[in-house]
Amino acid sequence: MLDHGVLNVPLSKRGNIDNQIDRYKREQAIAKRNELDARKAEFDAKKTKALALIAELSDERAKELMTKHKLTCKELDEVLKSIARTKPDAFLRRGI
Repeated sequence: MLDHGVLNVPLSKRGNIDNQIDRYKREQAIAKRNELDARKAEFDAKKTKALALIAELSDERAKELMTKHKLTCKELDEVLKSIARTKPDAFLRRGI
């Protein structure tokens, strides 16, 4: 409902709407940036953990994967690291 008492007050007394809009946009941008920073930190932590799992991969398991997927050692390493860097969630869920 529209308050007609407020409409009769001059704009200079009501506050500057442009400043209010700018403040709101600034607050929204800060909130979005904080959320993105938190998501990136979580992603980086998972990526580091996934790459550590690849480093701990046993030779026997590596040989199994190489024969199963018909890859060389270098190709297997590249594929695993690529998956760990781009999709660490899926990599950690599924494991090696």
